[in-house]
Amino acid sequence: MPSTNMIVTTGMMLQDADHDKNNTVISTDTMHSPTLLPDYGGPIFHHHQASLHQLDICNSANNLITPDRWYSELCQGTLVLFTATMHGYVQKEPGQKGRKTWQLVARSIKVIDRSNEAIEPHYKAILPTAEKCGATSSTALTDFKIEKKVRTK
Repeated sequence: MPSTNMIVTTGMMLQDADHDKNNTVISTDTMHSPTLLPDYGGPIFHHHQASLHQLDICNSANNLITPDRWYSELCQGTLVLFTATMHGYVQKEPGQKGRKTWQLVARSIKVIDRSNEAIEPHYKAILPTAEKCGATSSTALTDFKIEKKVRTK
């Protein structure tokens, strides 16, 4: 249970990753800034109005786990109990037997026992950009040539 000296932020957007977690009650209505994620950054991250919704993921003490700790708290070997809905999809072409795909969508997750395994390093993705390559989107395909190849026997 949270102590009585905490500030409730239900429905508020937490502005940055440096917010004081000791003075904030996190609820499933809390919205976080995407900068809270450890791998956020680089030229592809230009989120102006994006936010992360706090998911119902709790540790063994029943405290919500914030997005910046999802990777370390839910690592391989962690024992969890979860409630989920199961969705079935049938992809069927005319005259074909359908291909069934099943999807579990977790509604809430509770960590029962943490893993003893080492956490794999988490790296930020570094993607090439057109500016770094010296090309723009309009000139990227100028050297592309289509050639018809004929198979000889």
